[in-house]
Amino acid sequence: MSKASSLSGRTALIVGGSVLLVALVLWAALTEPSAKGSPSGDVVAVVNGQDVTRAEVDRAVAQAAKRQGLDEAPAPNSPQYDALRDQAMNDLFDLYWIEGEAEDLGVTVSEREVTDRLDQVKEQQFEGDPAKYEKFLETSGYTDEDIRRRVALQLLAQKIQAKVNEDAGQASEEDAFKYYEANLASFEQPASRDIRVIFNEDRAKVAAAVAALESDDSPENWDKVAAEYSTDPSKDSGGVRTGVTEGTFSEPLNFRIFNADTGELEGPVAATGGFYAFQVDKITEKSAQPFDEVSEQIRQQLTAQVQQEAFASFLADYRDKWTQITVCSDDFLIDRCRNFELVPAECTEQQLATTGCPPVVISSSPATPGSILPFVTTQGKPQRPHGPGEDEATAPAPSFPGGGIPPG
Repeated sequence: MSKASSLSGRTALIVGGSVLLVALVLWAALTEPSAKGSPSGDVVAVVNGQDVTRAEVDRAVAQAAKRQGLDEAPAPNSPQYDALRDQAMNDLFDLYWIEGEAEDLGVTVSEREVTDRLDQVKEQQFEGDPAKYEKFLETSGYTDEDIRRRVALQLLAQKIQAKVNEDAGQASEEDAFKYYEANLASFEQPASRDIRVIFNEDRAKVAAAVAALESDDSPENWDKVAAEYSTDPSKDSGGVRTGVTEGTFSEPLNFRIFNADTGELEGPVAATGGFYAFQVDKITEKSAQPFDEVSEQIRQQLTAQVQQEAFASFLADYRDKWTQITVCSDDFLIDRCRNFELVPAECTEQQLATTGCPPVVISSSPATPGSILPFVTTQGKPQRPHGPGEDEATAPAPSFPGGGIPPG
Protein backbone atom coordinates (compact mmCIF):
# COMPACT_ATOMS: atom_id res chain seq x y z
CA MET A 1 0.00 0.00 0.00
CA SER A 2 1.39 3.46 -0.89
CA LYS A 3 2.07 6.12 1.73
CA ALA A 4 -0.61 8.34 0.17
CA SER A 5 -3.31 5.66 0.24
CA SER A 6 -2.41 4.61 3.79
CA LEU A 7 -2.56 8.23 4.91
CA SER A 8 -5.83 8.80 3.13
CA GLY A 9 -7.43 5.76 4.76
CA ARG A 10 -6.28 6.60 8.27
CA THR A 11 -7.25 10.24 7.93
CA ALA A 12 -10.72 9.31 6.73
CA LEU A 13 -11.14 6.96 9.68
CA ILE A 14 -10.00 9.33 12.41
CA VAL A 15 -10.96 12.74 11.04
CA GLY A 16 -13.66 12.13 8.48
CA GLY A 17 -15.46 9.43 10.46
CA SER A 18 -15.47 11.57 13.56
CA VAL A 19 -16.78 14.68 11.79
CA LEU A 20 -19.59 12.85 10.06
CA LEU A 21 -20.32 10.97 13.24
CA VAL A 22 -20.80 14.04 15.38
CA ALA A 23 -22.80 15.79 12.72
CA LEU A 24 -25.61 13.27 12.98
CA VAL A 25 -26.77 13.55 16.58
CA LEU A 26 -27.51 17.06 17.78
CA TRP A 27 -30.70 18.56 19.17
CA ALA A 28 -31.57 22.22 19.62
CA ALA A 29 -34.06 24.37 21.55
CA LEU A 30 -34.45 26.52 18.48
CA THR A 31 -34.77 30.28 18.44
CA GLU A 32 -34.97 32.85 15.67
CA PRO A 33 -31.28 33.80 15.42
CA SER A 34 -29.85 36.53 13.24
CA ALA A 35 -26.40 36.72 11.68
CA LYS A 36 -23.79 38.83 13.43
CA GLY A 37 -21.13 40.59 11.40
CA SER A 38 -20.20 40.17 7.76
CA PRO A 39 -17.11 38.78 6.02
CA SER A 40 -14.49 41.13 4.62
CA GLY A 41 -10.76 41.08 3.97
CA ASP A 42 -9.19 37.93 5.37
CA VAL A 43 -12.50 36.90 6.94
CA VAL A 44 -14.31 34.63 4.45
CA ALA A 45 -17.31 33.71 6.62
CA VAL A 46 -18.95 34.69 9.88
CA VAL A 47 -20.72 32.07 11.99
CA ASN A 48 -22.82 33.60 14.74
CA GLY A 49 -20.32 36.41 15.16
CA GLN A 50 -17.23 34.18 14.93
CA ASP A 51 -14.82 34.86 12.07
CA VAL A 52 -13.71 32.10 9.72
CA THR A 53 -10.48 33.28 8.15
CA ARG A 54 -8.88 32.59 4.79
CA ALA A 55 -5.91 31.08 6.63
CA GLU A 56 -8.25 28.54 8.30
CA VAL A 57 -9.76 27.62 4.93
CA ASP A 58 -6.34 27.31 3.26
CA ARG A 59 -5.19 24.98 6.02
CA ALA A 60 -8.41 22.93 5.80
CA VAL A 61 -7.98 22.70 2.01
CA ALA A 62 -4.46 21.37 2.45
CA GLN A 63 -5.73 18.78 4.94
CA ALA A 64 -8.57 17.80 2.59
CA ALA A 65 -6.07 17.39 -0.24
CA LYS A 66 -3.97 15.02 1.87
CA ARG A 67 -7.13 13.03 2.70
CA GLN A 68 -7.51 12.60 -1.07
CA GLY A 69 -3.96 11.28 -1.28
CA LEU A 70 -2.55 14.48 -2.83
CA ASP A 71 0.85 15.80 -1.80
CA GLU A 72 -0.38 19.40 -1.96
CA ALA A 73 -3.52 21.35 -2.71
CA PRO A 74 -4.37 21.97 -6.41
CA ALA A 75 -3.98 25.43 -7.92
CA PRO A 76 -6.75 27.88 -6.98
CA ASN A 77 -9.65 28.30 -9.42
CA SER A 78 -9.24 24.75 -10.73
CA PRO A 79 -12.30 22.45 -10.48
CA GLN A 80 -10.42 20.14 -8.11
CA TYR A 81 -9.48 23.06 -5.87
CA ASP A 82 -13.07 24.32 -5.82
CA ALA A 83 -14.29 20.91 -4.68
CA LEU A 84 -11.68 20.76 -1.91
CA ARG A 85 -12.45 24.33 -0.87
CA ASP A 86 -16.14 23.46 -0.49
CA GLN A 87 -15.20 20.36 1.50
CA ALA A 88 -12.95 22.48 3.71
CA MET A 89 -15.76 24.98 4.29
CA ASN A 90 -18.07 22.14 5.28
CA ASP A 91 -15.45 20.77 7.68
CA LEU A 92 -15.03 24.16 9.32
CA PHE A 93 -18.77 24.75 9.56
CA ASP A 94 -19.15 21.34 11.20
CA LEU A 95 -16.76 22.50 13.90
CA TYR A 96 -18.31 25.92 14.45
CA TRP A 97 -21.93 24.75 14.24
CA ILE A 98 -21.59 21.72 16.48
CA GLU A 99 -19.52 23.48 19.11
CA GLY A 100 -21.98 26.37 19.02
CA GLU A 101 -24.96 24.04 19.41
CA ALA A 102 -23.33 22.31 22.35
CA GLU A 103 -22.70 25.69 23.99
CA ASP A 104 -26.34 26.68 23.48
CA LEU A 105 -27.44 23.49 25.20
CA GLY A 106 -24.89 23.70 28.00
CA VAL A 107 -23.25 20.40 27.02
CA THR A 108 -19.53 20.03 27.72
CA VAL A 109 -16.80 17.42 27.73
CA SER A 110 -13.72 17.36 29.95
CA GLU A 111 -10.09 17.14 28.89
CA ARG A 112 -9.91 13.77 30.66
CA GLU A 113 -12.78 12.43 28.56
CA VAL A 114 -11.08 13.60 25.38
CA THR A 115 -7.78 12.05 26.41
CA ASP A 116 -9.40 8.72 27.28
CA ARG A 117 -11.24 8.56 23.95
CA LEU A 118 -8.16 9.58 22.00
CA ASP A 119 -6.20 6.85 23.73
CA GLN A 120 -8.79 4.38 22.46
CA VAL A 121 -8.40 5.75 18.94
CA LYS A 122 -4.62 5.47 19.10
CA GLU A 123 -4.90 1.87 20.27
CA GLN A 124 -7.32 1.01 17.47
CA GLN A 125 -5.68 2.89 14.61
CA PHE A 126 -2.00 2.87 15.54
CA GLU A 127 -1.69 -0.26 17.70
CA GLY A 128 -0.86 1.94 20.66
CA ASP A 129 2.46 2.95 19.04
CA PRO A 130 3.18 6.67 19.72
CA ALA A 131 5.65 6.77 16.81
CA LYS A 132 2.95 5.73 14.32
CA TYR A 133 0.61 8.40 15.62
CA GLU A 134 3.32 11.07 15.41
CA LYS A 135 4.11 9.96 11.84
CA PHE A 136 0.45 10.33 10.96
CA LEU A 137 0.38 13.88 12.32
CA GLU A 138 3.58 14.74 10.45
CA THR A 139 2.31 13.57 7.06
CA SER A 140 -1.40 14.45 7.33
CA GLY A 141 -1.24 18.15 8.06
CA TYR A 142 -3.16 17.69 11.32
CA THR A 143 -1.92 18.55 14.76
CA ASP A 144 -2.66 16.76 17.98
CA GLU A 145 -4.88 19.72 18.84
CA ASP A 146 -6.86 19.21 15.61
CA ILE A 147 -7.46 15.57 16.45
CA ARG A 148 -8.42 16.34 20.04
CA ARG A 149 -10.93 18.90 18.81
CA ARG A 150 -12.62 16.33 16.56
CA VAL A 151 -12.64 13.71 19.28
CA ALA A 152 -14.25 16.30 21.56
CA LEU A 153 -16.92 16.88 18.91
CA GLN A 154 -17.68 13.18 18.86
CA LEU A 155 -18.09 13.12 22.61
CA LEU A 156 -20.29 16.22 22.53
CA ALA A 157 -22.48 14.54 19.95
CA GLN A 158 -22.90 11.42 22.03
CA LYS A 159 -23.85 13.45 25.09
CA ILE A 160 -26.31 15.55 23.14
CA GLN A 161 -27.85 12.44 21.62
CA ALA A 162 -28.47 11.19 25.13
CA LYS A 163 -30.21 14.49 25.82
CA VAL A 164 -32.24 14.10 22.62
CA ASN A 165 -33.44 10.69 23.77
CA GLU A 166 -34.26 11.98 27.22
CA ASP A 167 -36.18 14.97 25.89
CA ALA A 168 -38.11 12.81 23.45
CA GLY A 169 -39.45 10.75 26.36
CA GLN A 170 -40.43 7.12 26.75
CA ALA A 171 -43.51 5.27 25.55
CA SER A 172 -45.79 4.31 28.42
CA GLU A 173 -47.38 0.97 29.28
CA GLU A 174 -50.69 2.49 28.17
CA ASP A 175 -49.20 3.43 24.80
CA ALA A 176 -47.91 -0.11 24.38
CA PHE A 177 -51.29 -1.65 25.26
CA LYS A 178 -53.12 0.60 22.78
CA TYR A 179 -50.72 -0.49 20.07
CA TYR A 180 -51.13 -4.14 21.07
CA GLU A 181 -54.93 -3.95 20.85
CA ALA A 182 -54.88 -2.10 17.54
CA ASN A 183 -52.42 -4.59 16.00
CA LEU A 184 -53.39 -7.84 17.68
CA ALA A 185 -53.08 -9.77 14.43
CA SER A 186 -49.36 -8.95 14.38
CA PHE A 187 -48.89 -10.94 17.58
CA GLU A 188 -50.88 -14.03 16.59
CA GLN A 189 -49.20 -17.39 16.29
CA PRO A 190 -50.71 -19.37 13.38
CA ALA A 191 -52.07 -22.84 13.86
CA SER A 192 -49.45 -25.53 13.31
CA ARG A 193 -48.98 -29.30 13.38
CA ASP A 194 -46.13 -31.64 14.16
CA ILE A 195 -46.20 -34.48 11.65
CA ARG A 196 -44.22 -37.44 10.34
CA VAL A 197 -43.92 -37.92 6.58
CA ILE A 198 -42.76 -40.44 4.01
CA PHE A 199 -42.06 -39.15 0.51
CA ASN A 200 -41.08 -41.04 -2.62
CA GLU A 201 -41.69 -40.57 -6.31
CA ASP A 202 -42.57 -44.26 -6.47
CA ARG A 203 -46.15 -44.78 -5.28
CA ALA A 204 -45.55 -48.46 -4.57
CA LYS A 205 -42.80 -47.66 -2.06
CA VAL A 206 -45.03 -45.19 -0.22
CA ALA A 207 -47.78 -47.80 -0.14
CA ALA A 208 -45.31 -50.32 1.28
CA ALA A 209 -44.31 -47.80 3.96
CA VAL A 210 -47.98 -47.28 4.92
CA ALA A 211 -48.48 -51.03 5.21
CA ALA A 212 -45.43 -51.34 7.45
CA LEU A 213 -46.66 -48.52 9.69
CA GLU A 214 -50.27 -49.63 9.98
CA SER A 215 -49.24 -52.52 12.21
CA ASP A 216 -46.74 -50.48 14.24
CA ASP A 217 -46.69 -46.68 14.22
CA SER A 218 -44.23 -46.34 17.10
CA PRO A 219 -41.42 -43.79 16.80
CA GLU A 220 -38.93 -46.64 16.57
CA ASN A 221 -40.74 -48.15 13.59
CA TRP A 222 -41.11 -44.73 11.95
CA ASP A 223 -37.33 -44.36 12.20
CA LYS A 224 -36.86 -47.68 10.41
CA VAL A 225 -39.54 -47.17 7.74
CA ALA A 226 -38.58 -43.60 6.92
CA ALA A 227 -34.95 -44.57 6.50
CA GLU A 228 -35.92 -47.43 4.15
CA TYR A 229 -38.67 -45.88 2.00
CA SER A 230 -38.51 -42.07 2.21
CA THR A 231 -36.44 -39.63 0.16
CA ASP A 232 -37.61 -36.61 2.17
CA PRO A 233 -34.82 -34.75 4.07
CA SER A 234 -36.55 -35.84 7.29
CA LYS A 235 -35.92 -39.54 6.60
CA ASP A 236 -32.98 -39.65 9.02
CA SER A 237 -35.10 -38.34 11.90
CA GLY A 238 -38.09 -40.63 11.58
CA GLY A 239 -39.89 -38.33 9.12
CA VAL A 240 -40.48 -35.69 11.82
CA ARG A 241 -41.51 -32.20 10.61
CA THR A 242 -42.41 -29.82 13.46
CA GLY A 243 -44.35 -26.54 13.40
CA VAL A 244 -45.85 -27.14 9.96
CA THR A 245 -48.23 -24.27 9.08
CA GLU A 246 -50.91 -24.06 6.41
CA GLY A 247 -49.42 -23.53 2.98
CA THR A 248 -46.22 -25.42 3.71
CA PHE A 249 -47.37 -28.20 1.42
CA SER A 250 -49.31 -27.85 -1.83
CA GLU A 251 -52.89 -28.98 -2.22
CA PRO A 252 -54.48 -31.44 -1.76
CA LEU A 253 -51.80 -32.54 0.75
CA ASN A 254 -52.13 -29.32 2.76
CA PHE A 255 -55.89 -29.84 3.18
CA ARG A 256 -55.46 -33.48 4.17
CA ILE A 257 -52.84 -32.64 6.84
CA PHE A 258 -54.91 -29.87 8.44
CA ASN A 259 -58.07 -31.94 8.50
CA ALA A 260 -56.57 -35.14 9.85
CA ASP A 261 -56.90 -36.27 13.47
CA THR A 262 -53.96 -36.88 15.77
CA GLY A 263 -52.42 -40.33 15.27
CA GLU A 264 -54.19 -40.85 11.96
CA LEU A 265 -52.00 -42.41 9.22
CA GLU A 266 -52.85 -41.37 5.65
CA GLY A 267 -51.42 -42.06 2.22
CA PRO A 268 -50.34 -42.42 -0.42
CA VAL A 269 -51.37 -38.82 -1.34
CA ALA A 270 -50.33 -37.52 -4.74
CA ALA A 271 -48.16 -34.37 -4.64
CA THR A 272 -45.75 -32.51 -6.86
CA GLY A 273 -42.95 -34.87 -7.83
CA GLY A 274 -44.30 -37.98 -6.09
CA PHE A 275 -46.41 -39.31 -3.23
CA TYR A 276 -46.67 -38.73 0.53
CA ALA A 277 -47.77 -40.66 3.56
CA PHE A 278 -48.17 -38.76 6.81
CA GLN A 279 -49.29 -38.96 10.41
CA VAL A 280 -50.22 -36.03 12.69
CA ASP A 281 -48.48 -36.21 16.07
CA LYS A 282 -49.52 -32.88 17.60
CA ILE A 283 -52.01 -30.07 16.87
CA THR A 284 -51.33 -26.50 18.05
CA GLU A 285 -54.24 -24.10 17.67
CA LYS A 286 -53.88 -20.47 16.62
CA SER A 287 -53.13 -18.16 19.53
CA ALA A 288 -51.92 -14.65 20.36
CA GLN A 289 -48.91 -13.83 22.48
CA PRO A 290 -50.05 -12.37 25.82
CA PHE A 291 -49.48 -8.64 26.21
CA ASP A 292 -47.19 -9.25 29.19
CA GLU A 293 -44.77 -11.16 26.95
CA VAL A 294 -44.50 -8.41 24.32
CA SER A 295 -45.15 -5.20 26.26
CA GLU A 296 -41.47 -4.37 26.79
CA GLN A 297 -40.65 -4.99 23.13
CA ILE A 298 -43.51 -2.72 22.07
CA ARG A 299 -42.49 0.03 24.52
CA GLN A 300 -38.89 -0.05 23.33
CA GLN A 301 -39.84 0.20 19.70
CA LEU A 302 -42.47 2.88 20.24
CA THR A 303 -39.84 4.85 22.15
CA ALA A 304 -37.38 4.40 19.28
CA GLN A 305 -40.03 5.68 16.88
CA VAL A 306 -40.67 8.75 19.03
CA GLN A 307 -36.95 9.48 19.17
CA GLN A 308 -36.57 8.95 15.44
CA GLU A 309 -39.38 11.34 14.62
CA ALA A 310 -37.98 13.95 17.02
CA PHE A 311 -34.55 13.60 15.44
CA ALA A 312 -35.97 13.85 11.92
CA SER A 313 -37.67 17.09 12.91
CA PHE A 314 -34.39 18.37 14.28
CA LEU A 315 -32.49 17.68 11.06
CA ALA A 316 -34.32 20.49 9.29
CA ASP A 317 -34.42 22.82 12.30
CA TYR A 318 -30.72 22.58 13.06
CA ARG A 319 -29.68 23.39 9.51
CA ASP A 320 -32.12 26.29 9.27
CA LYS A 321 -30.98 27.73 12.57
CA TRP A 322 -27.27 27.73 11.79
CA THR A 323 -27.67 28.67 8.14
CA GLN A 324 -29.43 31.84 9.27
CA ILE A 325 -26.41 32.87 11.36
CA THR A 326 -23.75 31.91 8.80
CA VAL A 327 -22.73 34.48 6.16
CA CYS A 328 -20.05 33.89 3.54
CA SER A 329 -18.08 36.06 1.14
CA ASP A 330 -18.91 35.66 -2.55
CA ASP A 331 -15.84 33.52 -3.32
CA PHE A 332 -16.60 31.05 -0.51
CA LEU A 333 -20.34 30.50 -0.84
CA ILE A 334 -21.73 27.03 -0.18
CA ASP A 335 -25.29 25.90 0.48
CA ARG A 336 -24.82 26.30 4.25
CA CYS A 337 -24.44 30.08 3.94
CA ARG A 338 -27.45 32.32 4.52
CA ASN A 339 -26.62 34.37 1.40
CA PHE A 340 -26.26 31.31 -0.84
CA GLU A 341 -28.56 31.17 -3.86
CA LEU A 342 -28.68 28.00 -5.92
CA VAL A 343 -29.89 28.37 -9.52
CA PRO A 344 -30.49 25.16 -11.49
CA ALA A 345 -28.12 24.71 -14.42
CA GLU A 346 -31.07 24.40 -16.79
CA CYS A 347 -32.57 27.66 -15.59
CA THR A 348 -32.06 30.45 -18.13
CA GLU A 349 -31.65 34.12 -17.29
CA GLN A 350 -35.03 34.78 -18.96
CA GLN A 351 -36.74 32.18 -16.74
CA LEU A 352 -35.07 33.65 -13.68
CA ALA A 353 -36.31 37.14 -14.59
CA THR A 354 -39.86 36.12 -15.55
CA THR A 355 -41.47 32.94 -14.26
CA GLY A 356 -38.68 31.97 -11.90
CA CYS A 357 -36.87 28.66 -11.73
CA PRO A 358 -38.00 25.36 -10.20
CA PRO A 359 -36.77 24.84 -6.65
CA VAL A 360 -33.58 22.88 -6.19
CA VAL A 361 -33.84 19.92 -3.87
CA ILE A 362 -30.69 19.41 -1.83
CA SER A 363 -29.90 15.76 -1.24
CA SER A 364 -30.39 14.40 2.27
CA SER A 365 -28.49 11.18 1.57
CA PRO A 366 -25.40 10.32 3.60
CA ALA A 367 -22.28 11.77 2.01
CA THR A 368 -18.55 11.47 2.46
CA PRO A 369 -17.16 12.94 5.69
CA GLY A 370 -17.26 16.72 5.77
CA SER A 371 -19.05 17.12 2.44
CA ILE A 372 -22.38 18.73 1.55
CA LEU A 373 -24.51 18.59 4.71
CA PRO A 374 -23.67 18.00 8.36
CA PHE A 375 -26.90 16.14 9.06
CA VAL A 376 -28.46 13.34 7.07
CA THR A 377 -31.52 11.12 7.35
CA THR A 378 -31.83 7.41 6.76
CA GLN A 379 -34.17 6.15 4.09
CA GLY A 380 -37.37 4.31 4.91
CA LYS A 381 -40.31 4.76 7.26
CA PRO A 382 -39.94 5.04 11.02
CA GLN A 383 -39.53 1.73 12.75
CA ARG A 384 -42.66 0.20 14.28
CA PRO A 385 -43.21 -2.64 16.73
CA HIS A 386 -43.55 -6.01 15.04
CA GLY A 387 -45.10 -9.26 16.01
CA PRO A 388 -43.63 -12.76 16.15
CA GLY A 389 -42.33 -14.06 12.84
CA GLU A 390 -41.96 -10.63 11.27
CA ASP A 391 -38.66 -9.49 9.85
CA GLU A 392 -36.62 -7.83 12.58
CA ALA A 393 -34.55 -5.89 10.04
CA THR A 394 -36.84 -2.88 9.74
CA ALA A 395 -35.44 0.56 8.97
CA PRO A 396 -33.30 1.72 11.89
CA ALA A 397 -33.61 5.07 13.55
CA PRO A 398 -31.23 7.79 12.33
CA SER A 399 -27.80 7.11 13.74
CA PHE A 400 -24.10 7.44 13.05
CA PRO A 401 -22.80 5.61 9.99
CA GLY A 402 -20.54 2.88 11.28
CA GLY A 403 -21.55 3.44 14.91
CA GLY A 404 -18.36 5.29 15.88
CA ILE A 405 -14.72 5.64 14.89
CA PRO A 406 -14.14 2.54 12.75
CA PRO A 407 -11.37 0.09 13.63
CA GLY A 408 -8.20 0.38 11.59
